Amino acid sequence: ANLTLMALGSSAPEILLAVIEVRAGSYFAGELGPSTIVGSAAFNLLVITAVCITAMPDGEVRRIRQTHVFAVTACFSVWAYVWMLIVLTQHTPDKVDIGEAVVTFLMFPLLVGFAYMADRGYFNPRLHTDDNFIAMRSQRSEDQIATETARIQARFGKQLPRDVVLRLLKQNDEPEKNSKVATRKAVIRKVSGGSAYSSAAGGNKQVLIGFEGASCRVLECAGRILLKVTASRPPTTAISVRYSTQDGTAKAGVRYQRTAGVLSFAANEVEQIIEVPIIDDEVWQPDEYFRCMLTDVQVVPPGVKQQEAQLGISTTTITVINDDMPGTLSFDVEEVLAVEGRPLTIGVARTDGKCGKISCRYTTVQRTATAGRDYQPVEGVLEFEDGETHKTITVPIGHHAKRHSECDETFLVQLSNPSEGVRFDRHAGGFAANATCEVIIPGNKRVARYYGWFLSTFLNYDRYLSHRDQWFERFRAAFYCNGSPEDQSVATGKDWFFHFASLTFKVCFSVVPPTSIAGGWLCFVSALGMIGLVTTLVADLASLLGCCLGISDDITAITLVALGTSLPDTFASRMAAQEDETADNSIGNITGSNSVNVFLGLGLPWTLAALHWQMTGVNSEWKDRRWDGRRYEELYLPMYPEGGFIVPAGSLSASVAVFSTCAALCIGLLALRRRFCGGELGGPKLTQVRDGGLLIFLWFVYLGASIAFSVS
Repeated sequence: ANLTLMALGSSAPEILLAVIEVRAGSYFAGELGPSTIVGSAAFNLLVITAVCITAMPDGEVRRIRQTHVFAVTACFSVWAYVWMLIVLTQHTPDKVDIGEAVVTFLMFPLLVGFAYMADRGYFNPRLHTDDNFIAMRSQRSEDQIATETARIQARFGKQLPRDVVLRLLKQNDEPEKNSKVATRKAVIRKVSGGSAYSSAAGGNKQVLIGFEGASCRVLECAGRILLKVTASRPPTTAISVRYSTQDGTAKAGVRYQRTAGVLSFAANEVEQIIEVPIIDDEVWQPDEYFRCMLTDVQVVPPGVKQQEAQLGISTTTITVINDDMPGTLSFDVEEVLAVEGRPLTIGVARTDGKCGKISCRYTTVQRTATAGRDYQPVEGVLEFEDGETHKTITVPIGHHAKRHSECDETFLVQLSNPSEGVRFDRHAGGFAANATCEVIIPGNKRVARYYGWFLSTFLNYDRYLSHRDQWFERFRAAFYCNGSPEDQSVATGKDWFFHFASLTFKVCFSVVPPTSIAGGWLCFVSALGMIGLVTTLVADLASLLGCCLGISDDITAITLVALGTSLPDTFASRMAAQEDETADNSIGNITGSNSVNVFLGLGLPWTLAALHWQMTGVNSEWKDRRWDGRRYEELYLPMYPEGGFIVPAGSLSASVAVFSTCAALCIGLLALRRRFCGGELGGPKLTQVRDGGLLIFLWFVYLGASIAFSVS
């Protein structure tokens, strides 16, 4: 999403500026486009990174989670400008041929592909291997799950859901983890042929008394759990040990019966059993745990010295697994056909348990059908009584005369916010947080066959009517200070100043239709057109200002134009840094946007211009074109007799070299912050200011060096 939607949207000014400049200049290269892209890259990577670092509250840290994806976008963001340098100074100096232009453009889908592979873990062999291992392990355990489910049903008369059986079997898949010291001792004993038992000082044989494991699980319906206490070797005399239960999240008298007593091991006896009663109720409760502990191990009688006894695993944690399932909710069908003008009834089934009273919310969600015209939106709470397994939801379906000219339209009925313990069936339109049923309102089959997608997306009459007033209201609001008569009455002088300053833009942008019309595509295209107009205005004003101040176009591009076109990146990255839990979106948007600037902002206009001059060839206009006071015929015709798309590098090579150095320093700083501050963004306020100031300083170094090279 960062590389396709967010970066593409925030990079639209640079992309459109390059395209407009090439097209308006009769397919000759201008100095604003390429220099603006390099200048924007420097501003993005240095200044916006500084803004993101200092946007955090004191002590708060944001860390990049997807380091592989960031590595891909960071490498591509630097490579993009190195590639631009190779094209303009090495392969075909001061010229871009069709092959170079197309390769530049195709690097954008290549970047997206590599980033996707990194996101999926293909560049992390350990992660990929772990996924395969989990899949194989899951496949091997299916037979075990089926066998255990059948055994539980035969013994206790309950059909338990798959996830409950998995939790019960989990203890068999998770062996106790030994410490490094214990593992090392065991290996030494094994390779040296030593005994498996410890030896006490003085040669006396020591007996360890303890539980078999540190944890175990039991079904609530089992009624009891038998805890096995073992001796590490047959004792030579009697040994006693006290035991007692202790509450955890499970409380005595509610989930289990408190138990305490003394176990006695006779001579040569190695096993005893502790029985703890489990209370079975018919109410859903989360899985809870309690503990059973061993204390006060003694040799009987106390005066006997031929035997020493100590505790081994002295505490075991017992998890009581709930088997009174409140149920799994799902629609009777995932898709239903409605009849126009008749109420639609949709069934909701409760399976995998029916204990207790449960509820969930239901609501309708608009898609291609329009709420209020094609159907009446409904919402509410669906309640199931104890033992109730089926309920229905009724949705009124509308009827109107325009139905015959429309194609099939759809909306969703959605379940959400279930009671505690209730789940949605993933195999019947369900997800982790909700379940959905798609409702289809049939239209004219002939219309749907030939014009269905076009009509439902671009000419949905119901949706147009419902949002037409909203569109017209936007024009009216543009003329009011603060958007309405009520807010205008309390407007301040500052509000009125900015209202008049932006009135022209507000009225112009009111032409952009709402996203609900034409599937959002009309809004998308119109918004890009408006951005193109503003970009053209900004470029012309910047050129005029630079002309008045005696500043060349390339310096104007890396300062004034780059600063203006990079504002969308600034706002997008700062918002992502503050609102997200990680730094992936904010930093990823910067590096991704820099790559998109070159691959699309140069690849697209370069391809168009290279194709134009390939078909046109050398003409009088091409020969008379001037750069640095000299004609193309004098400068480039001897080198390129067939002509072509000329892009004079000028001071661009020096600008790219300085930028690449600053980019490497910036990425190195982020790596150091990750190591010493715990994350790329944030940290102590003093550290934020220091690192942010360093990046701002690097930006000024880039500007100074680029301007110096340009002037010289």
